[in-house]
Amino acid sequence: MSGLQFIKTLKHIGYPKADSLSPRGLDWMFEDVTMLPFLTWFCNTVGQQNVLSAEEEAEYEELKASQAILLEGEQLDDALRSYPVYDDDITQEKLKGDIERLKEDLDRSKKRKQHLVQTRNKLSLHHTGLTDRLSKLGNPEDEAKRHYKHALEACQKSSIERDASLSKLLNSVKHLYTLYAVSGIESQDSNADLGHLVFLSQNSLAAFHFAEEKFTVELTAFTKKQFFEGIANIAGGETSRYELLEVSDPTSLLVKGQSQEAFLQDCQELTRLQAVFPKSESERINAMVEAKCAASVCQQAEDILHNIQSGLPQICGRPQVKAKFNFAFLSVIKQELHHLTDTEVPSLVRELATFQSTTVLTGDYSLKLARQDYFTSNQNQVIEYLVQQRARNEFLTMAYEIEARGHRETHRLLTAIKQTLQAKLSSFDERMKIMADPYLTKARYERGTIDTRDMFSTRLYHMLVTPDKATSERQLFLPYSSMVSAAQSLMQQVKAARAEAVSTADMYQARVSRMEEEVQRCENVLYAESSTLGGQPQMMPVVFQKTAMELDEMLQKLEAAILDTITDINNKKKVLKKDALQMKERELFTLFHLHPDRLKTTVENLEQRLQVHSVS
Repeated sequence: MSGLQFIKTLKHIGYPKADSLSPRGLDWMFEDVTMLPFLTWFCNTVGQQNVLSAEEEAEYEELKASQAILLEGEQLDDALRSYPVYDDDITQEKLKGDIERLKEDLDRSKKRKQHLVQTRNKLSLHHTGLTDRLSKLGNPEDEAKRHYKHALEACQKSSIERDASLSKLLNSVKHLYTLYAVSGIESQDSNADLGHLVFLSQNSLAAFHFAEEKFTVELTAFTKKQFFEGIANIAGGETSRYELLEVSDPTSLLVKGQSQEAFLQDCQELTRLQAVFPKSESERINAMVEAKCAASVCQQAEDILHNIQSGLPQICGRPQVKAKFNFAFLSVIKQELHHLTDTEVPSLVRELATFQSTTVLTGDYSLKLARQDYFTSNQNQVIEYLVQQRARNEFLTMAYEIEARGHRETHRLLTAIKQTLQAKLSSFDERMKIMADPYLTKARYERGTIDTRDMFSTRLYHMLVTPDKATSERQLFLPYSSMVSAAQSLMQQVKAARAEAVSTADMYQARVSRMEEEVQRCENVLYAESSTLGGQPQMMPVVFQKTAMELDEMLQKLEAAILDTITDINNKKKVLKKDALQMKERELFTLFHLHPDRLKTTVENLEQRLQVHSVS
């Protein structure tokens, strides 16, 4: 069934617009399984006897207008059965027409029966082939189902793992967001509780800066108190500034840091002390001697007083002798004292004067070293405070740097995750876009027409099917059958073109080789027994011209004879095609003279077929 048969049926029943319909535009109806039985019944059953004429329609309208009772259903069937059929107006011409019409219907029915039998045989063969193929496809189908099941399980497992990974990633991102969400809380509420803050950068540094400023102010005041307020005068330096002592540089120490004037003053003072030392030392010694004498006299007087008071008897005796002895002893002592005072004491004083400068210098340097130790100790204390302050700042900076490094690493990981997810999402969108193509998805019902959304099939249809000017404007649907038939026709054209190209190439090569042979033969005939020592032979002699003209005439006659022969052969072929017996006789005659074995085999096959036909 096709649109062409449907249009023929419409023409047969007298449809006025049947000529304007296109068979291709109606093929899509026969592709629908639900409409195919009705269309088959309509094309095979409906005829002119099923169509009312204009007169019958007019009579029916008059009958309806007369308000008479119209029989319907079973009443109408009973009335038709009881109504006698009398047809006295049948003429011979009408009878002949009916007979001719019935013969045509009979011939058409026989042809249709033959066509149906052939179709049944073809369908039977096709069904057998499909059954065989279906039986062979059992194992591959099971294998494909098994592979599909494994692939489905793998996809489900992969989907579950991907969902778990995405859920875990989402929880991690949420947790990370909660960690970073409290950033800036110190700027919103300075009195808020910051115990829940996680990162150091989220904490406020106002208190730290305030403590550092306070510490700096106190350290400045301590430095001024220790090194500027009167203490710098001791060091002999300026009171307007203070520099830390560099212990490793001796020139910056207080011992070596005096000016030239101070050094000269110290030298003059040392010279003065050396000059005054003998006199002052002599006076000191005399004072010590006098003090010892006074002390001994006082001690003696105390002893005498004590004896008197205690009532002890006085030592009587020769006082003159004792006094004389004492005076003699005193004179000896005075001589010794005078000797010591005049000779030994001055020499000892002079010797002590040389050591006195050493003592003075030692004391001066001890004082300066004590001052330097004082400054150094205070300076070390200040340096320790400064080192602590710098350590705090560097520790805070290092903590911020370590935290920033962690933040950068987190940012890098999040950026990589974002790029990966974007790439996955892009590939997923591309796959979904491809899968959304109607041409790739299996429809629930097989369509006979091309979907308007399927741009690929539409473009392919317009490329394969040549539009008809008469039907292109009225064609609403694009059937698949037209595209398939156009594609098959195109394939046949391509095959024919390739075969023609091959035959043309062979013919061209044959003609070229034949032409070369003819040219070679002509050269042999033309230049036979000719000498080329004196130059190239003459190409236009009179004999050669005459021979060429005769050859041209012979070729024309030969061409006419060949054309007559071809015409005769074509006529004989037509006769043979019309008469199958003559054609078969010709084949047998050819086999009798050329292939007797094949003739024998053919005859045996015919005998077997006749025997089978007679038995059946």
